[in-house]
Amino acid sequence: MEGLLLIFGWVPATLLMMFVAFGFYSVFANLLVVNWQINLILFAVFTGGITGYVGLTSLCWPIYKLSRKTLIVCLTLGLVTLSYVIIAGTISDQSLLMISNDWVDWYLFVSPVFITSIQLIILLAGQFKVKESR
Repeated sequence: MEGLLLIFGWVPATLLMMFVAFGFYSVFANLLVVNWQINLILFAVFTGGITGYVGLTSLCWPIYKLSRKTLIVCLTLGLVTLSYVIIAGTISDQSLLMISNDWVDWYLFVSPVFITSIQLIILLAGQFKVKESR
């Protein structure tokens, strides 16, 4: 499972982090020029993406392990953020923001959602395990 997590979860998330880095730069560069509500939404999306990336990195590379509750929060924020990006990209009329049915878009956006969902189910199933009495 670790190999699939790495190939279909962490690698596309790492590629998406390049967009997040550019987005943070553009948000702060246009802080006073663009409408503050748009900047706030973009800041929330980028922060959620970074949080989800930290959770996936903690799962893939056991150098620094997060606690179970922190990991669940990070993965949930990342899942909600990436789901929002997929929905916004699907209904977008702008060609730059549109997420199509190409394999690249599926690899970059849908596979991390699928892998993160599976990991969240595994973590939550372990969180609420019923202890047997002897």
